[in-house]
Amino acid sequence: SHNIVHRDIKPANLLLMGGDQLKITDFGLARQPSAALAQNGMVIGTPFYMSPEQLAGKPVDGRTDLFSLGVLLYQMLTGVRPFPGESVSTIVYRILYEKPPAPKIVNEKLPAHFNTVLDRALAKEPSDRFQTGADFIQALERYRDAYLTPKMPEGDLGEATRPLPVIEPPGRGAGVPPPSPRRPSPPAPQPMLAGRPGKISFLGLSLVAAVLLFP
Repeated sequence: SHNIVHRDIKPANLLLMGGDQLKITDFGLARQPSAALAQNGMVIGTPFYMSPEQLAGKPVDGRTDLFSLGVLLYQMLTGVRPFPGESVSTIVYRILYEKPPAPKIVNEKLPAHFNTVLDRALAKEPSDRFQTGADFIQALERYRDAYLTPKMPEGDLGEATRPLPVIEPPGRGAGVPPPSPRRPSPPAPQPMLAGRPGKISFLGLSLVAAVLLFP
């Protein structure tokens, strides 16, 4: 986004800080975009992570760093570099002209979707690659949503909403309807004055008063 091309993205220049924070170091080549990467026919530095246009001495932009990131991603997923070689000339030739093995061939545990992501990240022509870092991120997010995010079946809201299983009582055969639920019995009738000592006293006094007032 600031039109800065690092030109030397490799594991040694990436520092993993606390949590998930990653810092990029060594912007020496970014400060000197005209610096020669080859001297007397020899490539300066480690060519494993360089883009084809960078090795060919062509003008570069941010897409060359995205190629290097693709090499890093391939190595992280498979444990090997996509363009190995015992000599610099072999490495350069493979970066310029050979397509690396599909990631799933190297690591069979990977979903085939990663083959498409890496094919585009490691395209020889910059116009065939991810054009921005945001494009690269979107491709990885689509992979995450398709393969890493757990999905519940449609209409399933989890264990809390599932009905409890019906447990058949012992000795009941198939086809026998379950017994109808028993209604609670109404309370037994009680004598009018049972358990009411205060009301008994009041009625007794009223009776005595009636006899005295109305003989």
